[in-house]
Amino acid sequence: MAHARGWRAHRARALAPALLSYAVFRGLRPSALLAKGRWREAREAAERLGKSPLRWLPTISSDAAYLESLCLHFEGDFEASERRLGSVADVRGLRYARLTLHASNLVMLERDPEAADAALDEARRLLAYPEDDLLRALAKLALGRSDEAETFFLRAGTTRSQAAPSPKLNDPVFHFFRGLYLVKTGRVDEAQRDLETAATIGHASVYAARARALLPSAEQAEREPRSSLVPVVADE
Repeated sequence: MAHARGWRAHRARALAPALLSYAVFRGLRPSALLAKGRWREAREAAERLGKSPLRWLPTISSDAAYLESLCLHFEGDFEASERRLGSVADVRGLRYARLTLHASNLVMLERDPEAADAALDEARRLLAYPEDDLLRALAKLALGRSDEAETFFLRAGTTRSQAAPSPKLNDPVFHFFRGLYLVKTGRVDEAQRDLETAATIGHASVYAARARALLPSAEQAEREPRSSLVPVVADE
């Protein structure tokens, strides 16, 4: 048995560099694909990561599930994103990300603004970015708290800081939410610039598609029904 233990220890030391390289490759590949806006490929890589031997390492299973949920969100499948997000453990390192993704899904689904508002309130105790204030403004607006909504909207500012992380992912999100809030509060002309920005910068995602849907050409407007988001605004 002593020889067996010695052999296993030797084998572990010999395999350690290879296992580390495998872990790094598996762990970083979904994130690298996500950063390039390759949602489907990133989601599939995250699925493989979640099924790999690395799933037994601390947080790997939750990290993979969160990445899958995030990719589904950017692909526009908010229901599936919410379902996958439900399997993400409430670990400290993922808490902010989980809370804000949950709120984003609810806002995009136009569902349960009270839960979205509560999630964002909890998230703000951990981190704060301007797109979170815009999400909060939309949740407050849906709850009928217009004054509070405007406070969060103004606090978000007109652009994200150059120091804010992941501009290719999050800048379109910021401008879409800002444009959507302006549309919902009757400032359609003001919304144009933000929606055009969301439609053209960063990676193609559901945010770019939704922004374009809110900016039909004059010819399209005569032929096609307006985005489902717009009648909600018009009736308010």
